[in-house]
Amino acid sequence: PDTELGWRRFVLRLHTAHGYPNAPDARWFWAVVVDLTAGVFCFWGVSGLVMWWQIKATRRAGAVVLALSAAFATALGFAMHAALTG
Repeated sequence: PDTELGWRRFVLRLHTAHGYPNAPDARWFWAVVVDLTAGVFCFWGVSGLVMWWQIKATRRAGAVVLALSAAFATALGFAMHAALTG
């Protein structure tokens, strides 16, 4: 039945939940954890870029890796868009 919450549906709902409810319940705490995790990931990325830039010997190789990663992520994004829209 559609009302049954199996593992697959549970995990999908965790990933698609958004917004903060009015009362601080489990869903509210989940939203806080998700937002804190996103903030930590952003800090992790920015601090990694700053540390990489401070090591002059790795700048060229790092720039190549960043450019290739950006190109791959862009291509993957377009491919997933095409796959999900038919």
